[in-house]
Amino acid sequence: MKLLTENHFPIELACSKIICIGRNYREHAHELSNPIPKSPLLFLKPTSSLINIDKEIALPFHLGEIHHEIELAFLFKESIAMGEEITNEVIHQSIYGVALALDLTLRKKQQELKEKGSPWEKAKAFDRSCPIGPFVCKSKIKDLNDLNFSLKINGHLKQQGNIKETIFNLTDIVKEITTYMTINAGDIILTGTPSGVGPLAKDDKLTLNFESFYELNSMLK
Repeated sequence: MKLLTENHFPIELACSKIICIGRNYREHAHELSNPIPKSPLLFLKPTSSLINIDKEIALPFHLGEIHHEIELAFLFKESIAMGEEITNEVIHQSIYGVALALDLTLRKKQQELKEKGSPWEKAKAFDRSCPIGPFVCKSKIKDLNDLNFSLKINGHLKQQGNIKETIFNLTDIVKEITTYMTINAGDIILTGTPSGVGPLAKDDKLTLNFESFYELNSMLK
């Protein structure tokens, strides 16, 4: 699939991976009775998890109860190599823009995997587990470190947050990632979800708001 701009033009960048940050909002960690991490908690989603947020989104509900986690997603237009010196300038130059995304999670499966000490891929990396909105070019964003976002389900506010509330900021995250792997041009970083996560159901109507940039409305199938 093609990633899109806020004007719904295709972005000519090929994503090789989605790098996600777990437990990056304190209240979310608390609501799931998880300890606060001492360093960014990384996990990956494959590109097969990506799907554009459209008027309707078909999800694999047959796999089990799917929970919503709304997040801010950063798209990189330039690579940052493993071991490269990381500065705010390097990060800013490398970013294309920011979008809303959903890190969909099979919560019961995730709990089973955690209890076994197993990786989370079965719970986090299934097809269509990363619905993503259009990317707003960074030139239109006043401050990448002060961005509000929210999710309503059937008209009820479920999640809201601001990236400045994260435990680890974007610089911390990029430093941790590039200690172990290269961020390629086209890669996406999901920066974590605020509290309020919960189950989704067929025919739920989602409203995702990203500052004054856009509001997305979608029904689940």
